[in-house]
Amino acid sequence: MMYAQVITPGYKILLSYEGKIYEYHSGKEERMVFCESRSS
Repeated sequence: MMYAQVITPGYKILLSYEGKIYEYHSGKEERMVFCESRSS
């Protein structure tokens, strides 16, 4: 999956569970989106 390489206001949340990292992205006032592939 490709994303635009621009600075966008919002949040990036990284969660770690049992050695695996889960990454979520959100705009300032939008819903949160899980990003499935994350290389750690």
